[in-house]
Amino acid sequence: MNKEEFLKRYRRLEEQALSIVENRHCFNSSDCVRCNHSTFSTGCTDCHRCNYCVDCRNITNSNHCTRCTDSHYCNNCIDASHVVHGSFLTFCTQMTDCTYCLGCAGLEGKDFHILNEPHDRRTYFELERTILAALGIRR
Repeated sequence: MNKEEFLKRYRRLEEQALSIVENRHCFNSSDCVRCNHSTFSTGCTDCHRCNYCVDCRNITNSNHCTRCTDSHYCNNCIDASHVVHGSFLTFCTQMTDCTYCLGCAGLEGKDFHILNEPHDRRTYFELERTILAALGIRR
């Protein structure tokens, strides 16, 4: 098999896979596409083992996330992308092993940061409440 034949056959398989819209082993989810082993989710695409997620794309092993993309092992994240092991992240991207961050990018192993600046726990929650209210987001 030459390169052209291989790529042609591969592209055909890729198109077939992307044409699938059914969910597999999902429970009580609605308006989801190609999700697997997920429950109580709405409007998600290509999610695996996710629960109570809304409008997420390509996330795995995550819970209570909203509008997150390309992320894994996340909990209670909103508008986060490219996150691995994150909790309570809002408007964050490229994060690993972080919790309670708002508007951060590229951090690893950090907690209580806003716009990549560290805060003590009390100050973080005070600032977060004010900023989220200004953005019209309720946590």
